[in-house]
Amino acid sequence: MPISNEMKKYPICDTDIWIKSCKLKKENYIFDKFNKLVFSDAVIVELENKKNDNKDEFGIGYDSLNKYKDYYHELSIKDKIFFNSKERKIAKRLFHNNKIDYNYETNSFDKRTEHLGEKVSLIYASIHNMSVMLSDDNDSKEYKSYIRNRFKTVKIINLVDLLIMNGISKDDALKIRKEVSKSVKEKELEREVEKQLNKNSTVNRLSLLKEAMIKKGIM
Repeated sequence: MPISNEMKKYPICDTDIWIKSCKLKKENYIFDKFNKLVFSDAVIVELENKKNDNKDEFGIGYDSLNKYKDYYHELSIKDKIFFNSKERKIAKRLFHNNKIDYNYETNSFDKRTEHLGEKVSLIYASIHNMSVMLSDDNDSKEYKSYIRNRFKTVKIINLVDLLIMNGISKDDALKIRKEVSKSVKEKELEREVEKQLNKNSTVNRLSLLKEAMIKKGIM
């Protein structure tokens, strides 16, 4: 049985933009505009794996799923309600074409696959004629061009677009995305530098940053 027309109206959401929205504590920016979301099974896997790999950095994304469990649907290739035999064959072909390893016996993805959540979400969206995807990956121009050419029917809304839709100016939206894209280590370094500068305003900022990076093992 195909997905309902109502479900097709909801955007399918990638891993990165969900984590960033959670870090900003602005998940409501998504739900105020779209009411509900669709997550692919691959994105759920990515969120869990990212939490296990680095809880401080990415744990909030997976943990927030339970909080919003009534506001999203999970679209899974193993679910025959959403994927009939023909659609599964199409998905299998597209998985192969996009270098996605999926084990049909264990119903599991190879988590090492680059851009796993984004690729699978786009494949599901194209199969089910879903028109919108939320994604904010920092991809290369070549990869973005590849995505646009392969999945022309899916409109991608990034974090800046989402912020603008919620009344934030483009300049502020770009600043917010830059800030939320920083890693925990980067923010710790900045706080350490600011702390030292507040103690001694004549200290060279670059020297402090270099010293902090050495302490953190980044240099």
